[in-house]
Amino acid sequence: MNALDTNVLIRFLTNDDEEQAQKVLQLFQVAENYNETFFVPLLVVLELVWVLKAVFNCSKDEVIKALENLMAMPVLVLEQADAVFNSLRDAKTSNYDISDLLIAHTAIANGAEMVFTFDQKAANHVMFELLK
Repeated sequence: MNALDTNVLIRFLTNDDEEQAQKVLQLFQVAENYNETFFVPLLVVLELVWVLKAVFNCSKDEVIKALENLMAMPVLVLEQADAVFNSLRDAKTSNYDISDLLIAHTAIANGAEMVFTFDQKAANHVMFELLK
């Protein structure tokens, strides 16, 4: 299995460079034909959230939909997929940042009881505790 960098997924999702987007689409089609998969590291997911919001001005709902679409693709295997899924589920029904939720759900999935933070908004979530 090979892995994908953030820019590959950005090209695929945004088609901001048609030539590169076409190369990604071809890569995915070949992988699907051979039942191959690509690993998507958690850091790529986190960076993807940031790029979609900061560079492409995507709304929270658009970012959630983009990640859900990626998760549904059989050629992609996301690291900590359950934590990503839970983060997106929580993001739909709260005002918390997807990135904060991803940090918390990943930490909890790896045995943490909570995440200490200086972020006042995040500290309102049950998985965070404000460090005073």
